Amino acid sequence: MRKLVFSLSFGICVCALSVQGESARFENTLFIGDSHSYGAFGKSVDAYLRTISTNVTSIASCGSSPSNWMRTKDNYQKTVCGYWRKDSQNKETRVKDHNINPFPDELKANNPDLTVIALGTNILSSPANIQREKAAAEKMLIQISQANSKCIWVGPPDADKQPFKKNLAAGVAELRSLAEKYNCLFIDSSQMTAYKEGSSDGIHYGNNEARAWGDRVTADIKMRLKPLKDKKPVRTEGVKVSPGSNTQ
Repeated sequence: MRKLVFSLSFGICVCALSVQGESARFENTLFIGDSHSYGAFGKSVDAYLRTISTNVTSIASCGSSPSNWMRTKDNYQKTVCGYWRKDSQNKETRVKDHNINPFPDELKANNPDLTVIALGTNILSSPANIQREKAAAEKMLIQISQANSKCIWVGPPDADKQPFKKNLAAGVAELRSLAEKYNCLFIDSSQMTAYKEGSSDGIHYGNNEARAWGDRVTADIKMRLKPLKDKKPVRTEGVKVSPGSNTQ
C-alpha cells in the first residue's frame, strides 16, 4: 500500500513540474515603467509576467520618459517621487529617491528574450516633447531588436489633466507607429481605460482602477502571446546607439 501511495504522489509531482515548465514561455523578461508601474498597475503586470517567464526583473521610476532611461537629458539623474525594483528572486526595493540604471545597462545585465516597456504618460506635456521623446523611444526599440528580444510597448492610459489629455491621441499615435516599425507589440491603454473626473490628480489611478487596467493589459498579452512569439526582430545592422548618450 505504501508503494502505491508513493507512486501516485511521485506521478503528481512530475505532472506539476511539467505544467510549470510549459507555462514558462520565456527565459528572461525585463519590465520597465514609470509611476503607473510603481503602483497597482505594475504589480498586476509583474505578477502575470512571472507566470510566463522563468526570470523577471521589473523596474519603475516615477516621472520617467524614454529619454531618462536612455540618459539623453542632463537634468535627470534619479527619481525623487518613487522607485520600485523586483528581481528574479522576488527581492524588492521600494524607495522614494533612487538613481536609475540606463536602459542599455539593464538590457545587457538581464539578457531578456522578452522586454516590456510601459512608458508614455510623461511625454505628453507638449507636442514638442512628444517629438523629442520619439528619438529616445526609437533608440530603446532599436536596442531591443539588436538584443533579439521580443517586445511589448504598453502605451499611456486615459487622463483628465491638461495638457496630457489633449496630447494623448498624438502621443499614442507616435508610439504605435514606432512600435510597429520595429515589430514590437503595441497595447493601446487609452482604449482600455476611462479616467473618472476628479478621482485623483488627473493622471494616476486608484488601486482598484489601476489593477483593472493591468488585468486588461495582461489579458491582451495572453491573447496575442503566440503571434508575439512568432514575430521576428527587425534587422538593425549598422545602426549604432551609444549607451548613456546625452544628446537628442
